[in-house]
Formats: sequence, structure tokens, C-alpha cells
Amino acid sequence: MKKNAITFLTIFLFINSVKINSQIKNGSITYVKESIVNDQEKEKFKKHPNYEKFNKINEGIEEALKYMSFELKFNELSSIFKLNKSLTLEGAKYYKFALIPHGNSVFYTSKNTVLEQKQIFGETFIISKEKLKWQLINETKIIGNYTCYKAKAIIKKPYRGKEKEYIKTAWYCPQINASYGPIGYSGLPGLILELNDGKFKYKASKIVLNSKKTYEIIKPEKGKKVTEQQMNTMISEAMGNFKRNKGY
Repeated sequence: MKKNAITFLTIFLFINSVKINSQIKNGSITYVKESIVNDQEKEKFKKHPNYEKFNKINEGIEEALKYMSFELKFNELSSIFKLNKSLTLEGAKYYKFALIPHGNSVFYTSKNTVLEQKQIFGETFIISKEKLKWQLINETKIIGNYTCYKAKAIIKKPYRGKEKEYIKTAWYCPQINASYGPIGYSGLPGLILELNDGKFKYKASKIVLNSKKTYEIIKPEKGKKVTEQQMNTMISEAMGNFKRNKGY
């Protein structure tokens, strides 16, 4: 009897989930950005000879983050993610530091495409980004009214002449069957409601689904087209030239 009850509950939840998922055709998700530097890193940072100067900048970044929000809009075919610009944010002294590294970019995603429109080196680029290979993990937590599941991905980038691995952690919601997320992260069986991107975290603060509005997602076209690998090489070379000129 107990086994039959469990089976019935599983079938009920599956059918209910499919029913909910099939109803979601569009959405608008507001995300906030938070610093996630841990206590160990803070203690290590205190030993830096320029601690006072850098700490002032970090405090300014924390203040600017309070006024910063991002919006993800999606329909059944694609999504767009970008900063909500405001005069309050632009009035914050260190808001440009708070935008690093992706804050002022526009991200477009569809089934087979991830693009980042980015302004760097005084020029606008359209960066074709690679799809991530996610590892699904059997861990859950509640974000708002939604049960979310954990996933991890490893990104490799050039660093000081070598290749360095960066771990990205996402919490996605299968109940919302939109395979999108902040800063172009996508490809999971559900909408990403929280993303750990290293030193910063993007977390959903407002979720609007099935709006009566029509979300027209416009693919960004303006900019020099490059691959993600080409952009990483350009940034690595620029950093190397900067350090050589400074005598580092």
C-alpha cells in the first residue's frame, strides 16, 4: 500500500509539473547582483600593502550594487538579459567597477545561440559564446516559492600564459521550463534563478510569468563579430601588454 501511495504521488507531481510547465510562454525576471567574497579571502586581502585603497573601492562597489538590477526577458524562442540603467546607479561613485566583468553587456540566447554584445577596447563586439556543459547535482534549495536544483560547469580561460579553470554554480527551477539565465548562462532543464559567477552572485528578486505583454526579443547585430576564444586571447594579450608597460 505504501509503495502504491508513493508511486501515485510521483505520478501526480510529474503530471502537475508538466501541466505548470506547458502553461509558461514568457517571463520577465529581475536579478540583483551581490558580492560573495568569503571571510578567508577578506583576511588575506587585509595583508595587501594597498589594502586601504582597495578596501575603499570595495566599499564603493558594495554601495553601488544596492542600486543595481538586471532583467531577463524571454519568450518561447529566445531571451535577452541586460542591466536596468538608472540615474541613481550612474550617480554612484564606483558603479563602473561594480559592472565588471559583464554588467554592461547585452546577452542574447536561443536554442543554438549565445551572444554577448560587449563594449571593450573602445569598440563594440558581438561575441559568439560556447554552450556550457553542465553537471547536474542532486541538491535543492528554495528561492522565492520555487524549488531549485544545483548544477555546476567548468570554464577554461587563459591566465598568465596558462589555462585556468573557473567553476560556475547555478540553481535552476524545472517548474519553469525556460532554458535561460543571467549573463547568457543557459542550457539547463529549467530557468536559472541564482548564479554564482565567482566573486559575484546573480539572484532572482522578482519573477513575472505569462505576462499579457508581448516580449519582442531583438537579436543584437551591431559590433565586430568574434568568437569567445578570440576575445579571451585579446584580453589576455592586452593585460600582458599593460603589465609590461607598468613594469610588473
